[in-house]
Amino acid sequence: MNEVSSCYTVGVIYDTLLLNPAFGSLGPRLSNETQVELFSPDYLSEQAVLVHLVMLGMMEQHMSSSSPLEIHIVHGIPSFPLELNSSVEAMTDEDVHRFHLFHDRVDVQNQYEYLHMGYLPHMIAQRNSLIPLVILRIIDQLEQLFPQHLSLLSILKRNFAWRLKVETTG
Repeated sequence: MNEVSSCYTVGVIYDTLLLNPAFGSLGPRLSNETQVELFSPDYLSEQAVLVHLVMLGMMEQHMSSSSPLEIHIVHGIPSFPLELNSSVEAMTDEDVHRFHLFHDRVDVQNQYEYLHMGYLPHMIAQRNSLIPLVILRIIDQLEQLFPQHLSLLSILKRNFAWRLKVETTG
């Protein structure tokens, strides 16, 4: 029996920052670049992009030769941290749909599907002025993927748009 399991952390980028150590140092220098390499080899002048993420949950996929693909989804803070140099990839619309559509089974014949955004309380608790904009962007994407839940999503959208206006004015 061949079994394969994989676990993915789902998050959203809410801010980026370009780090450029050379910015602002346009004045006279005591040494040029080659002298800095020779006299201060531990000095690094590297540019980087810092990415700020909010973790929304995780998706665990389990596949075995005896059963079809099983996907377990959890909204909220993942139980394990991201490792340094973790690879990142954008989710497809199908993955976003799968991450937000939950199923409750009453019995074998009756299966109730619903839109779930269990990460919203965690996002709202973040004290960053960009988070409401990110939530509005997520809702825009969900409106495209879940037209049957448009009335619920429009209520959420109006609520966050109002909140954004109130918080920015003061």
